[in-house]
This record gives sequence, C-alpha cells and structure tokens, in this order.
Amino acid sequence: MKASILAILALILVASFLLTQQTATRPSATLPNSKSLASVPGRIGKLNSFPATIAVSPDGRYAAMLHTGYGTQEDRGRQSISVVNLETGQVSDFPEDRLAEDAHQSFYVGIAFSGDGQRLYASLGSITDPTGQRSGNTGNAIAVYGFRAGNVTAERLIKIPPSQLEKNKWVAKGVFKTPKGTAIPYPAGLALLPVTGYVKLISQITCPMTSSFWMFQPGRFSSALTSVRTPWSPPPTHTG
Repeated sequence: MKASILAILALILVASFLLTQQTATRPSATLPNSKSLASVPGRIGKLNSFPATIAVSPDGRYAAMLHTGYGTQEDRGRQSISVVNLETGQVSDFPEDRLAEDAHQSFYVGIAFSGDGQRLYASLGSITDPTGQRSGNTGNAIAVYGFRAGNVTAERLIKIPPSQLEKNKWVAKGVFKTPKGTAIPYPAGLALLPVTGYVKLISQITCPMTSSFWMFQPGRFSSALTSVRTPWSPPPTHTG
C-alpha cells in the first residue's frame, strides 16, 4: 500500500514538472531600444542565399521570395525564386539558369504577383550588358513567370530600353554602355496597381541619379512605357 502511494506521488510530481516546463515563460532579451526579443513557436526552413523581397499571392496561400545573393551549393551558385506554401510550410526553390555565377544580369528587389495570381514578375538588372546584346544575356528587363499551384516556370521577358537623359546631363564613363544621350535604367521595385491592373516598376537611373516609373499591362507583349521621371534625392536625415 505504501509503495503504491509513493508511486502515485512520483507520477504527480513528474506530471507537474512537465506541465511547468511547457507553460514556463520563454526566455527573452532586452534590446538597447527597449524592445524585447524572444523565441516563438515556428519552423526554420532552409533557403537560397539573400532573400531580398517577399510577395504574397492574392489568395494568401503562397509567399514568393526573390533571392539576390550568390546562390548556394545546392543551387549551383544560381539565384532563384523560392515559394512557401503558407498552409503547409513547405518550401520549394526554383533556380534561374540565366542567373548563374558568371551571369551579366541579376535579380534586384522587384517581385510581384499578377492580380489573378497566375504570374510572377521579377526585375532583372544589368550594368555590364544593359541591352542584352550578348548571347544568354537578358539586359535590363522584367522576367515574367507562370505560377500554378506553387510552381514557377519562365515564360518571357519584357525588355526595358535605355532611358533618355535630360538636356545637359550625362553619365559617368564607367557606366557609359548605352547610346549617347541615354542612361542605364536599373530596374528596382515592382507593384501591382489593383484598380487598373497595370504593373508599376520603379527604375533607378545611374549617374545622374534619377528615378523613373514604368508601366506595363500584364498579358501584353509590348514594352513598358515611361510614365514619370523624378530627380533622385537622398533619404532625409534625422537629428536630435
């Protein structure tokens, strides 16, 4: 009888200990800005290098990440787009053969879904061959991909021509790779305009620094059209 009571008490103690471990407050660290950093339940997934931008599909089921680094051994040094199934947590990676280690173009920061979620758009930038004259080079462009059930397939390119410079403006010798009076329009951010259905691209023009807004209509094969050009200005600095 005494042994049975001792066994029951031991079981109660073990159960209490396990319950305490499960409900204990997770350790946190206080940062210099007075914020707290703590671990949360979740899953760590392996990705390609440098996921610069994330876009969520219109139905909220997928997140596409644009990897703009030097690639990994698994991807053979290629940049890629990876897709996360937000319902299951599964990650699928889609390396881009045109963006290997020796490529003359690169993903930058622009990625966006079409309104129906059936296409992905990604910005491709090149300074060494901005118009894609050499074989295998894309030049500055928007890469269009088909998107079905979390799978990414390359479809086509929308080329971005050199930008016209304003009067008495010229580029530095190091980036003088386009016809006289023009500059390299390096593609940057992308955003879908839900009302019109057009996709808006922010393009950074190198030397002199200006920004252009390019617009194109998904589903059409025509080139993007210049909409607005604004002088570049550095971000504001805060004092005090």
